[in-house]
Amino acid sequence: KAFGAIGLAVLILVAVSCGPGQKMAGTMAFTVSMDEPSKHYYHVEFRCDGLKGDTQDFKMPVWMPGYYRIMDYPRHVTNFKAVDGAGRPLPWAKTTKNTWQVKTANAPEVVVSYDVYAFTMFVANNYLDDQRGYIVGPGLYMHPAGMINHPVTVTFKPYNGWTTVANGLDAVPGQPYTFSAPDFDMLYDCPTLLGNQERFQFEVNSVPHYVVADNIPAEADRNTIAASLRKIVTTATDLMGDIPYKHYTFLLIGKGVGGVEHLTSAAMLFDASNLATPEGMQRLAGFAAHEYFHTFNVKRIRPITLGPFDYDREVYTNLLYVSEGFTSYYSGLILQRAGFTSPDQYLTNLSRRIARIENGSGHLFQSVAESSIDTWIKAWYLASDENLSNTSISYYNKGSIIGALLDLKIRNET
Repeated sequence: KAFGAIGLAVLILVAVSCGPGQKMAGTMAFTVSMDEPSKHYYHVEFRCDGLKGDTQDFKMPVWMPGYYRIMDYPRHVTNFKAVDGAGRPLPWAKTTKNTWQVKTANAPEVVVSYDVYAFTMFVANNYLDDQRGYIVGPGLYMHPAGMINHPVTVTFKPYNGWTTVANGLDAVPGQPYTFSAPDFDMLYDCPTLLGNQERFQFEVNSVPHYVVADNIPAEADRNTIAASLRKIVTTATDLMGDIPYKHYTFLLIGKGVGGVEHLTSAAMLFDASNLATPEGMQRLAGFAAHEYFHTFNVKRIRPITLGPFDYDREVYTNLLYVSEGFTSYYSGLILQRAGFTSPDQYLTNLSRRIARIENGSGHLFQSVAESSIDTWIKAWYLASDENLSNTSISYYNKGSIIGALLDLKIRNET
């Protein structure tokens, strides 16, 4: 009993000392500007006070959670500089591919600045031209090593004439284009779309949901778009019994293929000009159903290795068939329950998934667990040689089938 009481006291002490009400010393703040977007460079200033020690390592991630590829974001960084609060230069050296070591000499304030080249339009890359900007946090923001849990703010200075700055962060009241994050994980998890995008919203259980998109044609019915996405959100949240955020943003970032899920947003490459057609609306509903359900599966229900993240190297899990495949299974169910597909259409799509596995040879060589591990080196969606499709499988596809079989088994047994 004595040991139990001591153990309980220690647990209480740990809970109190690590409680959410405790504030970390010092402040950290980014300012992001883009004065000449046609040159495709963001300028970043990162101001820190309260750092301790003779040296400080500033690190940039090499990959982005949700997209399991080494992106080597630091290769786009140029013109790195470090000064103290009075503007005096501080010596620095590059010590690894994603680490800048600054001799801070216990300076009470340190400011690092750098430029980031951004000209690849993709959900996992930064982009900037004179029409719009798109920012992925891991590819733009550095963090002091060992201080990933520190609160941080970011202020954007949009290009002249731009009025839209959209992301899933909390806005700071009274400070235009300024947002706060409780830690760098959240900052890295919130991509930002900038420009003059159209923005409208809908609510589900009094929680605001925003849609931000370029090039929605005039003939597209905004009310229909909002109603379709509301059906997806309502069906998914009814299924899960929770809305685990204060606000949510759908970012339609432009033409292309691909999407990445986030805690309070989803970034989707999508041709908004198609929203004037029923086919376009159907594709948006299907796309949104998958990315939105990730709000629950992988962002909050996840393999233990997927958070807190190691941003310096690959993070392996053999459960992506659950994170992605089960999400594909449930997104199909959500579409059917929301009325976008009929039961017969749902079963037809399921049978096609099964046929795709059975008619290919990949399942003879690779399991879904192996496919999860190997996604870092031979992802099925980035196939670069003809043999990859013969010897590998999609954990999206086979995982969705496993999800269906498991669901049917549970229903049958209970």
